[in-house]
Amino acid sequence: IIENYFTGSNRPWSIQMYVRPEAGMTGTQSIFDVNGYAGVSVAPSGENYQLYIKCAANGGAPANNATGIVIPADAYSHIVFSYDGASTYSVRAILPETDNIEFVEGQNMKTFTGKDNVGFENKDRVRTIKFGISGFKGFIDEIRVWTKNLSDQELIGYHDHTLTCTEEGLL
Repeated sequence: IIENYFTGSNRPWSIQMYVRPEAGMTGTQSIFDVNGYAGVSVAPSGENYQLYIKCAANGGAPANNATGIVIPADAYSHIVFSYDGASTYSVRAILPETDNIEFVEGQNMKTFTGKDNVGFENKDRVRTIKFGISGFKGFIDEIRVWTKNLSDQELIGYHDHTLTCTEEGLL
């Protein structure tokens, strides 16, 4: 089902998951990678980890771009990596220490957006999605793949929510 959706022209998608990186990792470590072309990584930022988004900005080779989003070590953060089907990637994170308050952009839901001038139009399909590669130590839980670019409202609605498997766009 997943390969069939990604085969062909550009289509929006989102990959949603909970990530709990262990303390003590060094260097940049991949949480997940899509075809070696896009993905999300972490690198130490004090005792925590900054998220990096991988995309080919300005038509160049894929590179990790700092997002400014810092997630805690040894705690689960809710992360969504999305592609709009044209040229924009975004990574959003809901941080664990703020789970019980109203969601306010910039306080507990952080967003980073990157443009990719190459896009997936030059890739005939997503061949592989790899999770926890390249030295990542920790846990990745509740991976969900969507056939749409989840909105902020959907991200909030699906956060900490048991799905029925009838949600529109859930693969």
